[in-house]
Amino acid sequence: MTRSHRARPYLEDMADSIRRIRRYTEGLDLDGFLRNDVLQDAVIRRIEVLGEAVGRLPESRKARYPEIP
Repeated sequence: MTRSHRARPYLEDMADSIRRIRRYTEGLDLDGFLRNDVLQDAVIRRIEVLGEAVGRLPESRKARYPEIP
């Protein structure tokens, strides 16, 4: 498997998490978000998935994009 193919599943997970967070919070103000524990938990989980995916990206990919933590 090429290096770019190894990164693809993680990049797809990241994009999916971002789409879900946007969908979950669309049209919602901060107050509404803070009053909804279930929504907060869902968003937090998607942020965790993002962090896990970033951590699993190949070092070569991270080196090409130093802004990736």
